[in-house]
Amino acid sequence: MVVSSFRVNQTLMLLLVLLQEKKVQIKAEMEKDEQLKSKASLSIPLVSEKQEDVSTARKTVFASSSSSEDCKRKRLDIKLQPIFSSSSTTDTPERKRAKIALLKACKTAKGTPAGKNVTVSAKVTTSELGIRRKSE
Repeated sequence: MVVSSFRVNQTLMLLLVLLQEKKVQIKAEMEKDEQLKSKASLSIPLVSEKQEDVSTARKTVFASSSSSEDCKRKRLDIKLQPIFSSSSTTDTPERKRAKIALLKACKTAKGTPAGKNVTVSAKVTTSELGIRRKSE
């Protein structure tokens, strides 16, 4: 079978065009990587992205914005625990009311400028806050 030189030349030109497109694509990826490296001050070489990496990134879950609220609530629980008492860890109604009052106070304090006194609208007694007199 005789192959015409025109057909061979056409095939070579097609391969050359594909090669040039691939080179342009690789150069664009390298420029993008260099921009990312300079922006993030990275000195390590970047590797190409794999489908496995993409699927793992999609499955990754970061802490929600409510985690700071959970942290504040845990700190409040710790503040309200009696220091020297070994009573059960369940919340009494008094402690629950004290928590609610302190949470309200914290929320109102966020909106006030620094240096201003914060007042809580609900009357909170010392027993609700867990403050007790020394018994003899």
